[in-house]
Amino acid sequence: MSLVSPGLLAAALLLAGCSGVTVNYLPLSPNEARALWGPLASCARRQGLPTEESADAVSVGFDQSHMVYQVQEDGRVALGIVFAPGLDAQELERQRALAKAKGDELLACARGGG
Repeated sequence: MSLVSPGLLAAALLLAGCSGVTVNYLPLSPNEARALWGPLASCARRQGLPTEESADAVSVGFDQSHMVYQVQEDGRVALGIVFAPGLDAQELERQRALAKAKGDELLACARGGG
């Protein structure tokens, strides 16, 4: 599974009704979020996770999912998680729990300075 480009979160949000995408909004301002992108990517890379960065987003590959942290046009900060296709319901729930825990861990690491 290749990385989801940060620019693809908008498309993922359109698919949010399907089981392969989860979107959470984070209590961060756009400026706070952008200041965390570099440390967040550094935390992910130290764990051997592939990353891509842009001015408004960072994408992290993890297990059978991709986490895309993005500042949206409306100023909200979203964490979109896109899952590998073909997961059965039980595996999808397992992957959601793993990705959420990893996303929380990376955000905490980034807040600690990366």
